Amino acid sequence: MIRLALLLAVTTFAVDVSNGVAQDPKGYVAIGGLASITPTGEPPTGSVSFPGPGLGGTAAGFTVEAGRFVSRGLIVGFEASMPLRFDGEQFMGYFGNKEQLESAHRDILFSGVVREGVPVGANASVGLEIGATVVFEDTVRQTAREIGVPPAPITYGPLGPEFTIRRGTLGLLVGADYDIRVTHRVDFVTQLRAYWVNRDNSVVNDTTVVGLGSFILRPAMGIRFIF
Repeated sequence: MIRLALLLAVTTFAVDVSNGVAQDPKGYVAIGGLASITPTGEPPTGSVSFPGPGLGGTAAGFTVEAGRFVSRGLIVGFEASMPLRFDGEQFMGYFGNKEQLESAHRDILFSGVVREGVPVGANASVGLEIGATVVFEDTVRQTAREIGVPPAPITYGPLGPEFTIRRGTLGLLVGADYDIRVTHRVDFVTQLRAYWVNRDNSVVNDTTVVGLGSFILRPAMGIRFIF
């Protein structure tokens, strides 16, 4: 009789723990593909020596995430997203002494986020996010100088060797997720992130990139694994 009671108690405890784990997930990891969209920015004005026009473009990339459930609807997490580069062309200088700038740029983003989720059905939820972002601007550039003598048409010589321009800055994030439960521990996630980046268009020299848009949009789709 005592053994039977102990067996029932252990079984009940195991079921309770199992239900608690099932009902109260602790965290998640996620991976997905994204499109990074950087609208063309406004370059500095006031001198022909300033590069123009602005730079902007679209590139594919990937994102990874990890987070912890503070409560059933509240999550704190970390996101990193890394796109490929988009290409842009700028010019600077005056007629007869112009320079062509060929840039391949990307912004690598690391964000801390807070997410509030709301169920919208038996197997779906919508989440809203806010957060702060560390931005690494990463540009590979080549330059070419104008050749020929006016009034001949403007032509440029061969591009010079590649060099890299890097800069760190800060930004802000807002976003939204739509999650569909695929299995007990797997969600299919579509998301949109909008970033504001603190660009610097005040310093114009060969070691800076100016004219980048201050806002970045990154729609993404991926898989979230819950544990």
